[in-house]
This record gives sequence, C-alpha cells and structure tokens, in this order.
Amino acid sequence: MFVQHHNFGMFQMIRCGQARRTHNSPEHLHQYYELEMVFDGEIEITLNGSTVTARAGDMAIIPSFGLHAFHTPESTRMMICVFSPAFLSGTFSDALLLQPRSTHIFRPSKALWNYLIECGFSEMWGPYTFNSAEKANDFERMRSIFHMIMAEYFASVPPSKEVSYDGILPRVLAYMSAHFTEDLTLKSVGAALGYSPRYISNCLSVMPEISFRGLLNSMRTERAKELLRSTDDSNYEITIT
Repeated sequence: MFVQHHNFGMFQMIRCGQARRTHNSPEHLHQYYELEMVFDGEIEITLNGSTVTARAGDMAIIPSFGLHAFHTPESTRMMICVFSPAFLSGTFSDALLLQPRSTHIFRPSKALWNYLIECGFSEMWGPYTFNSAEKANDFERMRSIFHMIMAEYFASVPPSKEVSYDGILPRVLAYMSAHFTEDLTLKSVGAALGYSPRYISNCLSVMPEISFRGLLNSMRTERAKELLRSTDDSNYEITIT
C-alpha cells in the first residue's frame, strides 16, 4: 500500500489518460477524486476492502482518501481521470462527499454518457490547469461536468449502512490534510471528529506501513516541496511558516 501525497500543486486540477488492455495497481490512496469510465472489457476495483467489477458502460467513483486498487482480469479500454476536490466544493456538502456509499460502481444514464462523449470529455488526455483569468470559463465548464456525474452517482447509489474503520478512514485523512500545519495529535484529531484516540489509531491501522506521525510528516514535507516550486521565499522562511 502506498500514499500519493502530491496533489497537483497550486493550479493543476485534472489529470486524464486512457488505459488499454490492462490497468493494475496495488492498494493506494490520494487526496484527489478518481473517475473511471469503462468503454470495453472489465476491471476489478477494490475500495476499502470491497471489490466490484466495472464493465462496459459503467463508471466508478473513487472518493478522496479512499483506499483502492485495480486489477484487469483480461482486457479493458477505459478513461481514468483524477480531479481536485475544488471542483466539488461549494455545491456538495462535506458530509455528503465523505459519506460511504453501498458501491462505487454505477451505470450512468444514456443522456449523460452520450454527452460526455459528444462534448469531448471522454477523449481528454494529460494534465489540465486553470491558472489564468482566460481559463475561468474552462474551469466552470469542467466543474459542471463533474457536478453532473456526481449528482447521478449520489442519486443512483444509496449510502452504506455499515460503519467500519475503513469507512471512517477518509474522514480522518481529510481532516489531517486540512489541518496538518497545526499541532495535531491522535487526541486532537479524535476530539475534532468525535472519536477516541484509540479509535483513530485503529482506523489508521488499515495502513500498516504508515504511522500517524509518519503520515503527518509526509503531508508537511509535500507542502514544503510545493512552496519551494511556487515561491521565491527562502528555505528558512518556508521552514518556519
């Protein structure tokens, strides 16, 4: 299992690509959301310990900080798109976005599927940034596309009734990601989320290779790297910020 700490940098918000024949990846997690759009074949997608098969015509939504893996039994042709949570903020509440769903696979309506193909979304390839005023319209256009997809997903897939460590893990990681510059401890994270320090520790135990302190230090290190790439401040100034 591995953690992808790099989350696009300051302005890069979408990364898209096409998978043909195979797409295999061990368990990992990251802060951004991930979308799979399957055109041919099938792929097994594991999210927080539950494995489901996505087939042609299906879409999959991997939530922020969802522990997931991919395996292709035979072959597939699919689009893979990772996108920043910024595309969903302001419209969908945190409670809705972090609420576990009964499955992460759904079959979109023909109208939505055809629109994604006709508007060129299904052919996107490479990183996309929105770091200028001229690209403001592009940002709003892409945000509207993700809103349509997520709205259908939420309407089609009911919330999960099961509560487990895996289901709470995204909330823990999201809170740590938003507050890692503070003096975080298991006790403070638990108090903020309404759980005991032992419960928070048990949630993190599904990632045996990474400790609470190690994860926190990694988040801080990646933030320092982003600042070094995007500012003229000295190393000393960044260290004490």
